Amino acid sequence: MFEDENTGQKVSFYELSEGEQARLVAGRLSTYSKNAYRRTKVTEEITRKETVCMRENDFYVDTVRQFRDKRYELKKLTKVWKKKVDG
Repeated sequence: MFEDENTGQKVSFYELSEGEQARLVAGRLSTYSKNAYRRTKVTEEITRKETVCMRENDFYVDTVRQFRDKRYELKKLTKVWKKKVDG
């Protein structure tokens, strides 16, 4: 049972206003954090929307082209050596 701030009467948790419930939960969570983890700092994770466009970065473009060219070269060599082994 909790004491309602407005009326001073004892009421159940669910009969309290949403703001009062939130305040009590936050206080209880803070107390638990102090005891369990020895800290109360809350860190926020922020999702960032800015990304580096790989198409505009020359390093990425050159790397992809080199990989593609090397792959084609190896595919050609595989064909050539397969013919030499079979024939």
